[in-house]
Amino acid sequence: MDRGSLFNRRRFDYCIVEEASQITLPTCLGPLRYADKFILVGDHFQLPPLVKNLLAHRGIIKAPKPPVG
Repeated sequence: MDRGSLFNRRRFDYCIVEEASQITLPTCLGPLRYADKFILVGDHFQLPPLVKNLLAHRGIIKAPKPPVG
């Protein structure tokens, strides 16, 4: 059995992301796939958010609204 297939079957109860404002969404999604629940940790004294998209940084891109239903 190769190492990748063993890890793909592993599940975790929680994924805890410390300094959540500093991690990019693509980097965070990988670990979150293996957890049933997640906790994003941070406080208002942390460093400002890491934003790589200029439009998002300027506030031009708005977050999508959650689906209704």
